[in-house]
Amino acid sequence: VLRAGIWYLVAARTGQPRTWRAASLRDARLLDGAVARPKDFDLAAYWRESVRRFEVELFTARAQIAATPRGLAELRRINAAFARAVAQAAAPVAGGRVELEIPIESIDHAAGQLLRLSPEVEALGPPALRQALRARAAQAARLYRR
Repeated sequence: VLRAGIWYLVAARTGQPRTWRAASLRDARLLDGAVARPKDFDLAAYWRESVRRFEVELFTARAQIAATPRGLAELRRINAAFARAVAQAAAPVAGGRVELEIPIESIDHAAGQLLRLSPEVEALGPPALRQALRARAAQAARLYRR
C-alpha cells in the first residue's frame, strides 16, 4: 500500500494480516512457491480499518482552533485526520475564521504543526497548547532578534 509517499507491506503472520513499513524491512528472500491472497481478504477494507485504529491510538487528545480559508486549506495538507475535521467544519464567513476541533497526538507535536500555520490558524484550546505556542514563538523571536 502506498500512503502519503510511504510504502507499506500488508502480509499474513500467524494467519492474521499485519502491516509493516517497507523501509523498515531489513531482509527479503524470493521463495519458489506461489502466493495467493485469501478469497475473503479485502485490502481496501483492511487498510481503512488499520488507518482508523492507528489514528485512534495516535490521536489521544483534541484541540480547538480557529482558521481562515487559507488555514483550512493548509490543515487539509497535514494529515487525513485534519482533513476530515476540516471537511466537517462550517464554511468561514467572507474574510473570517471558522472554529473547529482537531485531533492531536500531544501538545508538543500539535504546537509544532500549528505554529507554522500562524496567523492563518489560531489555537483556542486547550490552554497548554496556547502556552506551548507562546513559548515556541518567544524562542523564535529571541533567535531572530540577533
